[in-house]
Amino acid sequence: MRIEVASENSFIIYFNDQITAHTSAQISACAACLRQSMGPLLIDLVASYASLLVIYQVHLTDHYHVKGLIQQALTQMQDESASIGKLIHLPVYYSQESGPDLPLLAQGANLSVDDTIALHSGYQPESDHGSRAVPVYQTTSYVFDSVDDASALFNVERGGHIYSRITNPTVAVLEQRLAALEGGSGAICTASGMSALFVTFFSLCSAGDHIVSATQIYGSTVTLLKHTLKRFGIDCTFVAINDPIALANAIQDNTKLVFCESIGNPGLEVSDLPMIADIAHQHGVPLVVDATFATPYLCKPIQHGADVVVHSVTKWIGGHGVAIGGLVVEGGRFDWEQNNRFPTLTEPYAPFGGIQWYQEFGPQAFVMRARSEGMRDFGPSMSPQNAFYLLQGLETLPMRMDRHLANTEKLLEFLQSSEDVSWVSHPTLSDHPDHKLASKQLPKGAGSVIVFGIRGGRKAGEVFINSVKLASHLANVGDAKTLVIHPASTTHAQMDSETMKNAGLSEDMIRLSVGLEDPGDLIDDFKQALRRARKITDSK
Repeated sequence: MRIEVASENSFIIYFNDQITAHTSAQISACAACLRQSMGPLLIDLVASYASLLVIYQVHLTDHYHVKGLIQQALTQMQDESASIGKLIHLPVYYSQESGPDLPLLAQGANLSVDDTIALHSGYQPESDHGSRAVPVYQTTSYVFDSVDDASALFNVERGGHIYSRITNPTVAVLEQRLAALEGGSGAICTASGMSALFVTFFSLCSAGDHIVSATQIYGSTVTLLKHTLKRFGIDCTFVAINDPIALANAIQDNTKLVFCESIGNPGLEVSDLPMIADIAHQHGVPLVVDATFATPYLCKPIQHGADVVVHSVTKWIGGHGVAIGGLVVEGGRFDWEQNNRFPTLTEPYAPFGGIQWYQEFGPQAFVMRARSEGMRDFGPSMSPQNAFYLLQGLETLPMRMDRHLANTEKLLEFLQSSEDVSWVSHPTLSDHPDHKLASKQLPKGAGSVIVFGIRGGRKAGEVFINSVKLASHLANVGDAKTLVIHPASTTHAQMDSETMKNAGLSEDMIRLSVGLEDPGDLIDDFKQALRRARKITDSK
């Protein structure tokens, strides 16, 4: 048996490597001992076939005390015939290292890992007066138990809440749940997807540093990398991210990260994540992936080698256009000490008594630095009310994505057959340049965004967008409602013609985010809008 730290408020006890009745009895006996000895300190016990996760109230105790209680329980326990029931409480923290048995556990209980995590991970009702829904902690700050308690919190000597700009219990559930879905070691939620990117870049880069980025990315991200960061002395080189030679040649001695989108916005380029990660790691730098368009339901970049995953949870994860938010997830596998590139994580940090983040927090070093500096100093905090709304959306993500994908397939069939459409692009189509890669990397589907060209060019596109009635014309994607926009004049209007071309945009491009409506109704709406566009453009 061995005891390992799983997170800031949990230990995992490994009993055996095989499924046996003896091991099951040991786990059951140990759990019984811990329930008796820990009392109110205990939040939950999560049993698998060979391990036991112990989750405790970190604000009431510390690691050393809990570890002592665990060791005492292991000494006192006796084998008893036992079995693990069907009621499964999922852990607050999950990664391949600390919870490799979760897929097997879910399979044995006839559960889907993702579906169940989306509903349960990170919260147990027993801890909050039996409330089945996650409570909204609408508070700015939290009472300290003592001066020593406050000091330990401020010095990052133990976990807990100080001020909601940095952490909040409602937001924490969303963070833990999304980290579990991505298979990461930890996560922070921010006020928006762009603030998640900003915090990520500033946690790794300083003046004089360099970033390598894919060319086909969201327009505001281009502006951040090309113009805003440059004011702070951080440069960026844009490359065709799936070209291994161009990528390798772009990485410099001062490069701190490689950045791409799992599915590019709006050109729908699919990034070859294993290849990109391999080249980045050969040069000793991490891969940061914006996975907004895929969601963790369709692709988990960490499984493909990514080190940090970023989302705009405003989109499909929230899914209803009611709350803005961002997410940063650390993979927990990158060795920040392998070279001298990352002083922000490996050198003493004066504001916290010279703490060295990687030495102190290991697989959570990056998110701890991002939270302790980025959230504290820049303040892009997610509100607890928004976290609550986003949690409601997350609970139905798997079901909604299935419907999004089904409707996307119907719309693709219609657009391909329409005489008013000159071209259609989506990674599931055989003529898409990344079709084979998408089939391998996105086996469930390649998202619910379609881009197409309308005959008649920009003018016809304007008429089409002004004529749709069921679809909505606005600057968003991933809503339950179908959305359309003309990127060249809106979301990517700040680009010059060359940058726009490199990003895969054209004047006739319409970006379509497919919603959950009846597909027949959507097709009827598009038919009438295309017909009107044709009539008006033909008459001129």
